[in-house]
Amino acid sequence: MIKKTFLLVVALCLLLTICGPAVATVSAQGTSPIAVSNSTIQVDYPNNLTFTCHAQDNAKITDIRLEYQVDQMSFAQVTSEAQVTFSPATSVDASYELNMQQYGQIPPGVNITYWWKVKDAAGNTSQTNPVQYTVFDNNHTWNTLSQGK
Repeated sequence: MIKKTFLLVVALCLLLTICGPAVATVSAQGTSPIAVSNSTIQVDYPNNLTFTCHAQDNAKITDIRLEYQVDQMSFAQVTSEAQVTFSPATSVDASYELNMQQYGQIPPGVNITYWWKVKDAAGNTSQTNPVQYTVFDNNHTWNTLSQGK
């Protein structure tokens, strides 16, 4: 029993010695000079929501994805992902239009949480902090009730 335990410990140490540099390399790719700014959402209710951002990097930006969650009464939180079409460059203005006529209405007052994931040609990735937005029907003037019923 002691011999098996000793062999298991030696094998584990060898595995960590061999795989250790690979794990360090993957972690180093997590640091990224990619900057994402001007993240906005524009509403044309009930037709669409348009998400926009600006991304800049030292290397060409090769992939931008918008991820979002719509608050709803369900048993599971669903995250949707949209790949943004753009021409790779070091400075990119990106936008994605969520067509509510095609994908379904989001009722006024419902929260959407969204964030951007950006990848560059060097393999660096960046993810913005989630932003929460409450959808409003901008065809009407709304008032917020703060007290009473």
